Amino acid sequence: MRLQLLVLFFLLCQIGLADKFETPNDTLEAYLQACKEGDYLAAESCYTRSSRELAAQDAKQMGERPPELLIGTYERLKDVDFRLEQVNPKRAILWPETEQIPPMFLRIQHAEEGWRLDYHFMSRYMRVNENGWSWRNQRILDLWKKRQ
Repeated sequence: MRLQLLVLFFLLCQIGLADKFETPNDTLEAYLQACKEGDYLAAESCYTRSSRELAAQDAKQMGERPPELLIGTYERLKDVDFRLEQVNPKRAILWPETEQIPPMFLRIQHAEEGWRLDYHFMSRYMRVNENGWSWRNQRILDLWKKRQ
């Protein structure tokens, strides 16, 4: 019985992550829709696998996460135009038109998932607050761009 439940859980998780985002903009659209709905699971399905692991750890520490946080993210981003910088075949950056909004880093970590947000990188090397955003270490951007 326990094994059957484990298999069922695994299959359900895989169904939830079945989308393969073909482009960085596909990922952004799916992420914005998840934010609009206040759906953390859908938002986190837009993250790379390592980012989802980090988000799960963060969620345990934070406890209950109000959907209003994601809805607020949607409200801030819904009218922003992003410029795509294709860094290499597996990395891209969506640069917002305004400097108040941080860029979004995306990469293909696993080919079967396609493009995903690199929340792990963004949370580690960028500071975001009510005044905008800044780098924790500017040279990290150059290092990220050089990796495959």
